Amino acid sequence: MSQDNVININKKDYKVDDLDNKSKYIVAQIRDLEGKVSSAKFQLDQHEIAKQQFVNMLINAVEDKPNGKIIKKKGEYTNGL
Repeated sequence: MSQDNVININKKDYKVDDLDNKSKYIVAQIRDLEGKVSSAKFQLDQHEIAKQQFVNMLINAVEDKPNGKIIKKKGEYTNGL
């Protein structure tokens, strides 16, 4: 028996195949949401790291320039900054 076909509720195992259609539907919803939550956490980690990198870039840009003014170095792309 596959672990995917058994759920545990309050320390009791239930075969998904033995559940009624409504319960099977709910199990499918829960499994789908578990995947979406995992994916969202994965993307949140990426966004937090990217944001922190931009914060670090800003700190370096401001601290490395006199009076906080960003001065374009020769050949440096500033994306309009």
